[in-house]
Amino acid sequence: MQPVSECSEKERLRRRCRAYLLTYWEMVHRLDHVSTHREFEEARERAAGVRLLFLGARADLHKHMEHHGCEMLSPS
Repeated sequence: MQPVSECSEKERLRRRCRAYLLTYWEMVHRLDHVSTHREFEEARERAAGVRLLFLGARADLHKHMEHHGCEMLSPS
């Protein structure tokens, strides 16, 4: 397997995954702060859309690592 630190594509995909996940968490947290049912549904739909983006990014990351032979965890 290629050393983790040498694969810039894996790092790019990992950063993308993390960004979508953080955005999703923020959007889910906002659900507690809406006033109306309509606002809740709109916020929930936006969060669901970002969740799908995260799942796609995670799948891309795993697919890349499988085909490229990258390791998941960085060395300590």
